Amino acid sequence: MTTKTTTNKSSKAPSKTQKTDAARKTLSNTVNSPDEETVRSKGPALDLPEGDSLEIEPSRLLLDPMNLRLLERVGETFGNLEVELFGQPSIQDKLFNVINSDPRFDISSLAASIVHNGFLRHERLIVARYDGNKFLVLEGNRRVSAVRKLIE
Repeated sequence: MTTKTTTNKSSKAPSKTQKTDAARKTLSNTVNSPDEETVRSKGPALDLPEGDSLEIEPSRLLLDPMNLRLLERVGETFGNLEVELFGQPSIQDKLFNVINSDPRFDISSLAASIVHNGFLRHERLIVARYDGNKFLVLEGNRRVSAVRKLIE
């Protein structure tokens, strides 16, 4: 379910309801092939299969412990983690806490941007189906964490 919100343009801080409404907007993902102009300007396209654009509730998205930025911080803990364990709540909580507490991720600023500007639909997440109900976030772990921070 997608909710519509209006951006608060006054100098007043957004209310808890506005933050929650902005955070509850569903996140979308896509893995579409780039157009010819993009290929010419950025090099050859990655050999990725074409994907579908879906709206997925944030609760169905799993943070990826093998994400390079995350792996730098949790590599010793999760470096040899079996894929089947990625969805465990304790592992997802640990990953969220690492992202949320590390100033290099700057989740508070990103969350504020989402509240004021909405979720930028041109910066879609890239996900892979994890199981029948969940998706593993390959690109966009920081954005998913910011949305979760707003929802909590």
